[in-house]
Amino acid sequence: MTPSSVLARSPSPRDGRPALLAIAIAHQARIAAERAATARDVRHASAARRAARTIAGALAQLETLILADRAAALAELSRGNVLLVAGTVTPAERAWVLGWHLLAAVARLHGSASTAGRPRFGERQAADAASLMRQALRELQPLLGLQRCRELEAALTSSALSLDAQLRLFAQVLPGRMQP
Repeated sequence: MTPSSVLARSPSPRDGRPALLAIAIAHQARIAAERAATARDVRHASAARRAARTIAGALAQLETLILADRAAALAELSRGNVLLVAGTVTPAERAWVLGWHLLAAVARLHGSASTAGRPRFGERQAADAASLMRQALRELQPLLGLQRCRELEAALTSSALSLDAQLRLFAQVLPGRMQP
């Protein structure tokens, strides 16, 4: 599966929902990775901490795309509403699935920022965030094992990673006016 497969119907470049959605997903993924860092196994905890720091870096890149007050509101909303992800059992699994959701959201942002054929606002930040998310997913994979990663990835279809599906899934951690 590739996040680029969700780009078939990119939103309008003026549509702010994809950036807000990506930031909300990043908050949830960071929270899950931080919770995974409480693992008893020292190597797993270290890997989860590295993933959490990497996701925080991606989040910082994405937050530059929106106004500071909106970023603060999304952070507060995420802290108060930790999202449960169907099919996951551990915080590491949750962080891994949310990482794929974030990678798809970032790919959508990058695609809409670069469709004009010249650099546009957000293209560099989205590319940097995507690179950081790939790194975070590599950090999380050993915590789950290859077989479990494949099982979770099989559930992440293109339709599950589409903008509309993600807006529905993450509705409780999005501002009220963004909810479908």
